[in-house]
Amino acid sequence: MVVLVLGQTRVLFAMSRDRLMPRSLTKTGPHGTPVRVTLIVGAPVAVTASVFPIDKLEEMVNIGTLFAFVLVSASVMCRCRRRPITTWPTTWPG
Repeated sequence: MVVLVLGQTRVLFAMSRDRLMPRSLTKTGPHGTPVRVTLIVGAPVAVTASVFPIDKLEEMVNIGTLFAFVLVSASVMCRCRRRPITTWPTTWPG
């Protein structure tokens, strides 16, 4: 769960830099960490962790991860139907 919290704070921070979230969330602390986003994500996680048993939290995290994977896979299939890849690059970068 700690990795998910860290990932969520960075996603929200990047979205606020891209102006998809309020710009005020881009404030960082003296070490460059996104303080406001960490507090906004950390508070509900702390409350949730204190209310639910750990085995139920594990199940919710697993279901959430699976749901995110399904959404990404479905979006890739929709994108390929709308704009199929007609030519492949002859040389791969790297």
